[in-house]
Amino acid sequence: MSIIHSSGPADCSDITKFGRSLQFHLELAKHPNAISVMFRVLLELAVENYIVQKQVPINDQDKLAARLEKVGKHLAAAEKLDKKQLGVLTKFKQSDKLISADTLNRYVHSPNFAPSPEHLASMWDSLSYVIVQCLQA
Repeated sequence: MSIIHSSGPADCSDITKFGRSLQFHLELAKHPNAISVMFRVLLELAVENYIVQKQVPINDQDKLAARLEKVGKHLAAAEKLDKKQLGVLTKFKQSDKLISADTLNRYVHSPNFAPSPEHLASMWDSLSYVIVQCLQA
């Protein structure tokens, strides 16, 4: 099973090769470390795409969590996110949540913090709609 399962998008817009690698070439059970890093990069690229395309005001020092929250508020204002989806993004900056920027940072930078296939799938399920919206901007 890949992180982007069959109910996910068939095409990841401007980042097609990246999305296809996650969807078709890497398996959660075999490649959780690679998927966790690629997932973070995909999220960052998607958010940056939305910020540029929709001219969302950000500060240069804004980190991923702050940028994602600003994008989420912009999507909510455009009625493309509901309150529950926006809540996931607002909580993303909290370090005690499993679906958080801190978790993605630990996957990349901590030798003692390993991703599980189930957690990665849960993160995708929670963030995929926003990623797709950002890529389709």
